[in-house]
Amino acid sequence: MCMDWLAAELSWLPIIVSLLLLCSILIPYCIAVSLSHVTPGLPFISDNGALPPESCVFGQLLNMTAAAALACIFIRFKQVHVIAEGNPKVSTLNRVGLVLGMLATLGMSLVANFQETNVLTVHMIGAMMCFGLGSIYEIVHTWITFRLHSLGLKTYLRLLLSVSSVILYILTMSFTSRALAAHKGAPEPLIWHPDDEGYAQHQVATTSEWLLAISFLLYFATYIPDFRWLSIAVEVRHDYERIPGRDSASTQIIPEL
Repeated sequence: MCMDWLAAELSWLPIIVSLLLLCSILIPYCIAVSLSHVTPGLPFISDNGALPPESCVFGQLLNMTAAAALACIFIRFKQVHVIAEGNPKVSTLNRVGLVLGMLATLGMSLVANFQETNVLTVHMIGAMMCFGLGSIYEIVHTWITFRLHSLGLKTYLRLLLSVSSVILYILTMSFTSRALAAHKGAPEPLIWHPDDEGYAQHQVATTSEWLLAISFLLYFATYIPDFRWLSIAVEVRHDYERIPGRDSASTQIIPEL
């Protein structure tokens, strides 16, 4: 039986992902700045979630974002699976994209749950998975869009965002390592002043990271027009044949609730 009360069109899902990601960045930032845990301006996004109480908000919101993003990625996979039926190259790319997206959301969850001040190695692995594999995911699905001959403003916007994400990821990782190496041993590692060694590299790294996060947010937003034509419904079936002592002749249908 189909539970119609759970059926809905899905354009709201990419919107939820984008809004949750935006809240995951801005709300902890406001709390961290108000408590003087970070320097106003553009700190590393992870710095905003390094200390309580903002770390609790950061972790909760980012986990919710990861779950919503995973749902969005899976539904996009199912959509392309139907559209690309009979096209083995696109189907293969679609499966690759699903794996990349799942790993990227796992990385986002690791960033949320392992703060940089507690377990730095796991946090950095999560960040590289989230941003690095997420950027490749964008490239894969942009290529899929072109292969499906879906040309238009949306397609070229995805191309711009995916290329920008790769460039910004490289800049972020490169300048982050230089900034942290120069800032190593500072009495307040989350606080940066203009006269600190490595401050210029820090600014390039944080600006690139914030732009990279915005690029991800906008990329998910490009799914909104596609998801307008999709809907999801939950179907519940009772398999009486598997109940001990019953056979197919005695199979009954549960009336719809």
